[in-house]
Amino acid sequence: MVRKSKGFKILISVFMVFCMMWLNGFISKAQSVNETEPNNSMETAQLIQANYETPTQVVSGNRTNQYVVKGNTSKTDEDWYKVYLNAGVQYITCNDNPFEYEIYSSDLNLVSSGSYTKTRLFPIGYPFNASSNGYYYVKIKGITSTSSSYIMLIGGPTYSVASCSVSLGSINMSGRDVTVPVSCFNEYSS
Repeated sequence: MVRKSKGFKILISVFMVFCMMWLNGFISKAQSVNETEPNNSMETAQLIQANYETPTQVVSGNRTNQYVVKGNTSKTDEDWYKVYLNAGVQYITCNDNPFEYEIYSSDLNLVSSGSYTKTRLFPIGYPFNASSNGYYYVKIKGITSTSSSYIMLIGGPTYSVASCSVSLGSINMSGRDVTVPVSCFNEYSS
């Protein structure tokens, strides 16, 4: 059995607290809207705001331009949303339980469709091209017969960290109170 030193346990504890604070900041600063019924057709689509967070907001944790939609759906429940998007590459970003999505232009042409299946901890963004400025419709449909929750953003890009590695050489500690500053962010934006 390998015995871990007290210093190593403190370092791991500090790192875990940092990660929990970062994840909490990631979620708590976003503006979210809950699905409101009836939104079962294009005609009753719920109006939502596009996600347009910037790299600076992501780095600083101030995600005031992040708009998150939270809802519940099943195979027999379609949820429709109406959102104004600018022309160009946009993203539908998916998280939580698996679901299918379809995106339509205002003239009812299918722009993009796909299935989201959770394969990792972080959200997955799927790019699509908005051919012009205007309103677009998003249809969300569950893939199970029972109701399950989903999280969806549509608009600007999603920023995620592919990996984070902290490498420390040897650490010499003495005394009882130890402070270990840890920062995984560069405070700049592009």
